[in-house]
Amino acid sequence: MDQVVHVLHTAPPRYREVLVAVYLEGTPIDMLVDREVARESSAAMNGQSYVDDTSVRARETSAMEDAIARRRRARARVDKLLQRARDWVRARVMAPRTTPPPPLNDDEASR
Repeated sequence: MDQVVHVLHTAPPRYREVLVAVYLEGTPIDMLVDREVARESSAAMNGQSYVDDTSVRARETSAMEDAIARRRRARARVDKLLQRARDWVRARVMAPRTTPPPPLNDDEASR
């Protein structure tokens, strides 16, 4: 368990956010999708193309594009982000250790 906690602390911020939200806080995936829709909408209002680190890119928005298509893209981004975050953690937890783990902070050692 300590190894998983340590790996989670070293995860990239987006991975850490989504993993904590879904697996530790119990946030429904639909709520994460709502957040992605809001991010995409915010970018569109600022005249920018929305691009995040999942490589699932939003198309240029038009007046004809409806909420269903935007939500579908947001869900694909959330699903891809969760998949990559789980793979990232799994690779680090399952990887054989060649060096000892780093020492715990004083706060963590007292737990």
